[in-house]
Parts: sequence; C-alpha cells; structure tokens
Amino acid sequence: MASVSVVIPVYNRADLLPRCLSSVEQQTFADWECLIIDDESTDTSLQVARSFSARDARFRPLVRTRSRKGAAACRNEGVERAKGEFILFLDSDDVLSPACLAMRAGILAEHSSSDFAVFQTGCFYDAPGDSRMVWNIPKSEPDLLRFLRLDVPWSIMGPIWRRSALLRIGGFDESLPGWQDWQVHVTALLAGLSYFRSDACIDCFCCISGADKVSSKASTLAHLRPKAEFLDRLLESRASRLAADPPLRNACAGLLWYLIVQLQEQGCLWEALRLWRRLRKRGFIGFRMWVEGQAALAMHGRRGGSIAWLFVRRWPESILPDRRTLLSVSLDAALVQSPA
Repeated sequence: MASVSVVIPVYNRADLLPRCLSSVEQQTFADWECLIIDDESTDTSLQVARSFSARDARFRPLVRTRSRKGAAACRNEGVERAKGEFILFLDSDDVLSPACLAMRAGILAEHSSSDFAVFQTGCFYDAPGDSRMVWNIPKSEPDLLRFLRLDVPWSIMGPIWRRSALLRIGGFDESLPGWQDWQVHVTALLAGLSYFRSDACIDCFCCISGADKVSSKASTLAHLRPKAEFLDRLLESRASRLAADPPLRNACAGLLWYLIVQLQEQGCLWEALRLWRRLRKRGFIGFRMWVEGQAALAMHGRRGGSIAWLFVRRWPESILPDRRTLLSVSLDAALVQSPA
C-alpha cells in the first residue's frame, strides 16, 4: 500500500500539539511520516515536535525555510519535502482516529485514477465525542458551486491527496492571508482533478472551539486586497467556463461584489470600480447590473445613495445571498447537526 505523509503547519501550539501528534502516533497504519513545519514559533512548539521525533523517527520536525510566513507556505514546504505518495493535511489542534490513514490509503489506492478522495469530518469542542456536529454533508448542488457560495463542503483534512496532483496545481497561494483552504480546493476543482466522496465512517475530528468568532482582521485592507486580487485572477483565467454557467456565474459575481463593497467602505473607490468593470468585461454581469452597481458604489454615503442601493437590493438572491460571514467562513453555515 502507498505511503502517507501527514503535513502539519504549527505556530505557537505547544499546548495543543501533543494531542494532535499522539493521534498520528496511534495510527494502525505503519507506513507514514509526519512533517511538522514550524512557522517560527515563539513558544516550545518545536521542542514538543522534537520530543515526539526522539521516540519515533517517522516524525520530522522542520523549520519553515520559505520567505513567506503562514500556514500556506508551511503546507507547500511540507508537500515539497514529503516522501509519501499520498498527502493528508492536519491542523495542530485537530486529531485523527486510529484507523484514519489505513482506511484512506486503502480506499484511494483502489481508485488509481482519482487525484484525491474526500472523507467525512467530525467536530469537537474540548475532546472528540463531546459534539454530534459533522462537517457539511453532501448536497445536490455541485461542490464547486458550494465553495463559491462559501458553503464549504469539506475541511482541510477532509481530503487525502496524491502528492503528484497537489504539485500539478501548484499547491497553496502563499499571498493570501486567509482563504488558503478554500483556495486550494477551488483550484483543484477548476483544474478538473478527479475525486470522489467516500461514505466511510468519520475518521478525523476538527476542533471548533471558538471557531465561529469572525476575525477582526478579515475586513482590513491587508486581508481584503489579496482576496479580491486572487478572485480577480481566478475569474480572468477561468472566465470561459465560469461565465458560461449561470449558477457559477452568479456565485462568482456575488462573491466579488461583496469584496468590492468592502474595499469601497475602506476608501478604495477607484479600485472597487475597476474590479466591477472587469467583471462586466468578462461577461459575469450584464450592462444594467454593472450600471446599478457602479452607481451604488460611487454614491455610497452620499445624497441619493440610498436610492441607488434600492436597485442593488433587487438583484437575484443568487447574486446577493446572506454574506455576513463571507470573509471568515462561519461554522454555523459549514456544520450540520448529525442525526441522534
């Protein structure tokens, strides 16, 4: 059976890391390695990782060498330095069930034509078993459409990947201060990677303690600009496919519109208008919607601005869904209660 590399980015998680690493250590599957990529922690996270490595050489504590800081850079470095055929990403506060790697490696190995497989994720607050919440269940809508609406179908540790597939799509975009998980999954789907959802039992657990608190940094220019620029590049490179599909077209337009409004509210009107105009040129919105949106942006906060916004509020719900948690995905939307 193929070997598995577990990649864990770490920054100041000395208190939670032992629980995470212990869950890897307890795997029934033997052919694994665990790359712990330390992002210049200021606590004892690296020492904790090294203590596990001292008793089991399959743990490989590493210090990030890439110039950019952040989880995306750490994960990319982990993929590059991994030796396994399969890759599983694990966050430092999450845990695996003992049979996770054995089950996933076996199932993906049986599907030789698939680039990745998605598995169900359970959730917990303090310890696995204290919640019946599970990560978003499958729906009738396509997964790509759900991602574009930020109804995130799976967590970062939901898939097990072929390393070759991750390298083929370029991994994570290190310029993004947020949305890294979302970005790599959307990139994979748009690239046409082959995948399937497994109906196997829950084999990993995501810590959701405090996860529903929206970061105050999400609406700052330092976060908004990279997200808007990434989405703008994505729509440019995939315009022929996305603009031709009405549900995807509307989801993309609504997603960028929300970011555009945030930029306008931060005083970047001309930048917001430029992005809105580019959306029109690529065929994501019609002439009337472009005019109404442009008027609403230009007149926001001015006399007559409320009238302009009346037209915007009449846009289809597929363009303007509830975007209250758009910049930091709320687990209220991403989680469902499992049956009793």
